[in-house]
Amino acid sequence: MKKLIFSFCMLIGTLGVVTATDFTDTQESVYKQDITELASLNIVKGYPDGSFKPKQAITRAELLKIILLSANIDTAGEHEICFLDVAKEDWFVDIVCTAKAMGIVKGYDDGTFKPNQTVTFVEGLKMAIEGFKIQTRNVDSNFWYAKYLDFVHQHSIFSQYAYYPEQAFSREMMAHLATMLLKGQSGSRDYNRNFRSPGCGKSQPANTPSSVMLNGTERHFITHVGQHYTPSQPAKLVFAF
Repeated sequence: MKKLIFSFCMLIGTLGVVTATDFTDTQESVYKQDITELASLNIVKGYPDGSFKPKQAITRAELLKIILLSANIDTAGEHEICFLDVAKEDWFVDIVCTAKAMGIVKGYDDGTFKPNQTVTFVEGLKMAIEGFKIQTRNVDSNFWYAKYLDFVHQHSIFSQYAYYPEQAFSREMMAHLATMLLKGQSGSRDYNRNFRSPGCGKSQPANTPSSVMLNGTERHFITHVGQHYTPSQPAKLVFAF
């Protein structure tokens, strides 16, 4: 059995060479702090032009490399061909085959893994959570990814309402997820869910319709209270964004 030692030893992608924490294209990223923190620890790196490309999608092979290296899982040794589209000369053969042997990935029904295919949001969650050997609770759902969405939602990593399951999993998303999982493993992060809306505590304009700034994004809204209600009794309040 491989011994898992969670260490800060991962690289995002295979082409990054910039180690500076002040990337040229992360100022507008909502996960800038996570990117900067991981870069300062040499966990993630940028590109020769000084960029990080936070919105760029990660491939399946690249993501597995991040997960296995971050968990210090040994991938050395001879491996039988584990997928039809993974050859012995591929740089990721040991990574992919180790991940399959550990049950982190299974591949597709046709026997392929599609290593160069970009990762979807829910695929990224599954690979990372399974790679870190994190136990998830059972969720009553017909969707295979429901328990992974539930985990990141309940632990305030990603809101299950913020992203589409099939959208691309980006480098900035992976930086955020890696930061949260590593902190969770080290015990330096409280995994209690914060149920407050991002707008809680912010003063609202008196007139509607109007707009408010939430995390640097202008959101327009209309508040509606119904026509028939008793002031002394609870009433339905509708916010439309």
